[in-house]
Amino acid sequence: MTTTVTLRVQILKDKLSQSLGLPFQELLPESAIKQAISELKIKYKKRLFDPIITLWAFLSQVLDTDKSCHNAVSKIIAHLAEEEVEIPSSDTSGYCQARARLPEKLLEKLFNSSAKNLEEQMTEDHLWYGRNIKVIDGSTVSMPDTVENQKEYPQPSSQKPGCGFPIAKIGVIFSLVTGAAVALCIDVLNTHDIKLARKLYSFLKPNFIDKLEAVTLQKRRRIYRTLLKVIVHKPVPDRPARTEPRARKRRPKAYPSMTKPRHELRKQLQTA
Repeated sequence: MTTTVTLRVQILKDKLSQSLGLPFQELLPESAIKQAISELKIKYKKRLFDPIITLWAFLSQVLDTDKSCHNAVSKIIAHLAEEEVEIPSSDTSGYCQARARLPEKLLEKLFNSSAKNLEEQMTEDHLWYGRNIKVIDGSTVSMPDTVENQKEYPQPSSQKPGCGFPIAKIGVIFSLVTGAAVALCIDVLNTHDIKLARKLYSFLKPNFIDKLEAVTLQKRRRIYRTLLKVIVHKPVPDRPARTEPRARKRRPKAYPSMTKPRHELRKQLQTA
């Protein structure tokens, strides 16, 4: 299943990178971006590199094999040529400034709404035994070497000051059905994976199955013990007649395993 998903993602990336113009125009329509801008009450000037055009180009730039700003501007020019609009200069300074002006809250709003829309399109046929499978994964991202970024996300201690970039660790919950990321958290580089995953538990809903790969058995058990507290459907009932293993005590003396139910042993102790 993982190979199939990886192959599909690669095919989609190749298709987007080979497309002329701005392919995200169809995947993220102008109406959705305008609605998010209106809800967030974001004001912007009417110019060539408005938030809509800039966002489409920025998303294409991230997934394209050629991640240069020059290539991003060339896609904008191809898009405007199709719309029969006046062709701008190929200078990249205007696009770079417009990209820096994109509000972070707009990106977060579109991230959440896009994932929600995809989840709403799922049917019972897409689910696995009626459950929505999620994938928890993590990675690292680097960022420009600024004072603010170094303070918030310090560079690795193995790198000398002034010779590295700030690096943050991110945790993501993906939907194995839609392929979309439904939750994201970010922390400093030395944050443990399990601690990072705990920040995502609040996004989990009943009837989901999580898929944890490349995780040791011990870590997987620790994660599941925490998850059971979050999404437990029904507590395990008390079974007083069951035979339990011996109770482990913090003493060097070894205790034999219990061979009888606890209530029978208790009676023997009382009559002794």
